[in-house]
Amino acid sequence: MCITVVPAVAQSNAVYSFEHGGDNKFESLAGIKTEVVADEAVHGKQSLKFSWGQQGGSAIWPEKIQTGNRRDKGFMQTSVFNTWLYHPGEASDEKLRFSFGRNGDQEADCWFDVKLNFTGWQIVMMPYNRMSGKESAEMDWMQLTAPISGEAGEVLIDNLLPWTYFDRRFAYSDAAYRFTREDEHSRFGNDGHKSFYLQGIKEVEPMVLTKQQEALIEKLEMRMEKSGVGGGGYNLENLRKEYQAYQIKVVDSDVKGRHVAVGIGHDVYKYTKLSEEMTKGHLSIGKTGKFLLRLARAWHAAKGKDKEEIESMYVNLTRLMLKSGFRCGHSHGTLHHFGYASREYYLASYLVRGMLEEHGLRDAVAKNLQWLNFAHFCFDPRAPHRYSDMDYINTMARSQLIAILMTENPGETYRVLEQWTKTLSQAITHDEHTTHDGFKEDGTAFHHWGHYPAYETGAVASAATLFEFFADTPFRLSEEAYKHFGKALLALRFTSNRYSWPRTLSGRHPFSQGGISGLKGAYLTFAKSGTPDGSESLDKQFASVALRLNEAARKDYPEVQPEGDPEGHLVQPYAGLSAHRRGDWLAVARCFSRYVWSGETYGKVNRYARYQSHGVLEILPPGGLTASGVSEDGWDWARPPGATVTHVPVDALPFEKTIVMPSSNETFVGGVNHRNRNGVFAAQLSEKKEKDYTGLKAKKSYHFFDDLIVAVGSDIQGASEKYPVETVLFQQSLEDVSKPVELNTEAFSDFPWQKEVTSGGVVRDLLGNVYWLPEGAALKMRKQHQKSRYHYGTRGKGSGFDLTDDQNPPTEGDYAVAWIDHGVMPKKGSYHYAILVQPDEKKSAKFYSNKNEQPYKLQQQDELAHIVEKGNLKSYALFKSGPVEDDLLKGVSCPSILMVERGEGGIELSFCDPDLRLPGNSGGSIDGEMWVPAGNGPEVMEQTLMLAGSYQAENTSDIKVELLPDSKGTKVTFKTRRGRTYSVSLQRLK
Repeated sequence: MCITVVPAVAQSNAVYSFEHGGDNKFESLAGIKTEVVADEAVHGKQSLKFSWGQQGGSAIWPEKIQTGNRRDKGFMQTSVFNTWLYHPGEASDEKLRFSFGRNGDQEADCWFDVKLNFTGWQIVMMPYNRMSGKESAEMDWMQLTAPISGEAGEVLIDNLLPWTYFDRRFAYSDAAYRFTREDEHSRFGNDGHKSFYLQGIKEVEPMVLTKQQEALIEKLEMRMEKSGVGGGGYNLENLRKEYQAYQIKVVDSDVKGRHVAVGIGHDVYKYTKLSEEMTKGHLSIGKTGKFLLRLARAWHAAKGKDKEEIESMYVNLTRLMLKSGFRCGHSHGTLHHFGYASREYYLASYLVRGMLEEHGLRDAVAKNLQWLNFAHFCFDPRAPHRYSDMDYINTMARSQLIAILMTENPGETYRVLEQWTKTLSQAITHDEHTTHDGFKEDGTAFHHWGHYPAYETGAVASAATLFEFFADTPFRLSEEAYKHFGKALLALRFTSNRYSWPRTLSGRHPFSQGGISGLKGAYLTFAKSGTPDGSESLDKQFASVALRLNEAARKDYPEVQPEGDPEGHLVQPYAGLSAHRRGDWLAVARCFSRYVWSGETYGKVNRYARYQSHGVLEILPPGGLTASGVSEDGWDWARPPGATVTHVPVDALPFEKTIVMPSSNETFVGGVNHRNRNGVFAAQLSEKKEKDYTGLKAKKSYHFFDDLIVAVGSDIQGASEKYPVETVLFQQSLEDVSKPVELNTEAFSDFPWQKEVTSGGVVRDLLGNVYWLPEGAALKMRKQHQKSRYHYGTRGKGSGFDLTDDQNPPTEGDYAVAWIDHGVMPKKGSYHYAILVQPDEKKSAKFYSNKNEQPYKLQQQDELAHIVEKGNLKSYALFKSGPVEDDLLKGVSCPSILMVERGEGGIELSFCDPDLRLPGNSGGSIDGEMWVPAGNGPEVMEQTLMLAGSYQAENTSDIKVELLPDSKGTKVTFKTRRGRTYSVSLQRLK
């Protein structure tokens, strides 16, 4: 039979919700009856009943179908078919087939099947590029074929979308339908190798438990319940009003009401006439979960008739959700970021597990919970890699635990918990030398292909509770997990002061004033989980750390002395960062590289952050960002402290791409940590020569000598013919415009005010830091009113991705600013200066009195090296391999960073090969996401340096010391990896 169709006029992204009679365009070919009914609906009141007899049948729908892929504001999208199906009958293995073809052709171009293995609502979201067959750009009909099973049947259809565009990363298959072709840009494959949801629910053979093991499971169940019940009261009238929004009616034990959906799935309606109604007017799992949690807690608190009414509301809403598709095997079209919206739903279900069991609902709800967050994926060997994700630890780990504890059979719960806690320990210690998520060996926490404290905090808060939850049980997390997690916590508090981390680490949250303030309880919780070996129930080291952050808790631990402000030096190669602390202040140097991104811009969010990590040096006093002079109002995004930048106007700063994670092609970014006290940070700053970049280059280094920081720059090259290149000393907000800055002991309180000098001298900023500059430095200072732009699209709530506005809202404020001007298009620009950080009056006076004397020795400053000496410390930033003109160091085999400390009997040497040599990654699926090219060399390499003089030292597996023949010096060989610091004590031979 030849199919002849007169194509309907194509309505771009037409959606058919059957609220109007003309929506039904099915033409029956055989055995099919269609009619609009008001029985059930996802949207509105009506849907389309599609029924068939014993011999099945088919019907055709004329529609011009647009296929293919596209980009929308950088997001990669593909054409998908989408609809909701309601199956009123019992689940079966019968299949509906959806076929798509061209006018005049009987054979379909592409097709897929949907199993009717469900009761209730099921969404189908099928990309055309993942169906069987091959899609065509000329397709103009859709055919729905019913099964031939000898039995009649029916489904309801609602919100039929013959085609629309959807993010290629996030379409999910599930138990009802499967992808048959792969999409390289999707995060979910057509078989088990990617789709961990399909691996996440399995039959688990229960253990036969001893009475002690049964008691342990009961203990854990009650521990979880106690942590979630709360102790508040309830307002029954408010609960009734919320319940009424669902319009629930029970008719002959059948629950009818408004549809509950996974809100993120409604992105599929973005380009349709239902966009606003479906994305803003629906009842989402997030909203419903919060309501269920209020009901659950009220049920625990209530008695008598109140309790009965609340129980009835909870049970009815649970049945409505099951009908809406919240059941095992249904992926709702997409479940990305589901963990953020579902936490309350999980906890609520758990708190009323006994009540659900009495109503015969516990098992169905438990299996749904386990499916939605792939709770049994822990049995898969790939799980540690997947579970190391910061979002997983933050939003899903505890919910997985709840889902496991929801299991009715305690023998099954016990077996799964054994595997799950083992996998969680492996995930926390999953120190992968890639850009994949996880806690790295240097204490960084990777997310979005980089160190991201804003995401780390949520993961830390969640993980700390899990350490404590299992601390006194056989499921206790491993000793290695304790140590690895603890290292991340210590690094996070070291790089924050007291609670704020520096702007350069803010990702796309440039004014994250709160920082780690929300982790006061988490640090203490981790301390209460005991020492790594389990020998002590309180880890006093971490309790000491926690009590520095959590003053309110000190009275509860009189035996623990809070730690003082951390001191020392820390290098985090995976973050391109060195942190230096003395007294109560923190200084952080950072730059981006081939492996480390500068920051993150998402549409309007952090839109002006082009220079967020351009070799910055941020100094934070105890009050954090605000105390350091950072303000949201009037901040000049082109003048971050320490950065070398092309000073362009704020409105010229935004990138063209929607998402940007700036990186470079350079591998020389890193630092050396000398005896945990001092160090060197060095970077080859190099902007990529792309449309959004000026092509700026500079060699930069910071040399940390106790409370003196020496900044050196050379080989500065600017590509802009219009805007000057600058190296910024400071930018600090003026709450009081009369507050003075000082130049050579003279205080300037005027406002506005400006000064330009080339004679060198000493400058004091608003915070009391003192800067020494040599003669010839083109110093410019201002006290001025600045106009800028806000870091977000609106100053309230709004879309972070919509780039329809040319710029973000304006801001303005008063500032004191100082910088070194290198002019327009410098070819060999340079600078050097020193900062005495937070000196007392005695040190400050001495600095001023010696203002004509350089407080450090600058031995070399060019394209090859920065070599600085201060007292018995000598530091090297060697940008090229080869010979070195120096009394101590004769040459290196690779670009290197060193610090050497001279002593009576020899030297203490700290060495770093800063090239991380990360393997390449495939990059993100969105244009602008972090991409690391391949071919970066092996992880481990042998590097050598040659010393003048004869030395000896005890060899290790990573360090070998050899004397050269004829007393020509000493050769030291290092096996380097991951940007680590290697330290060796070298004894001078007489």
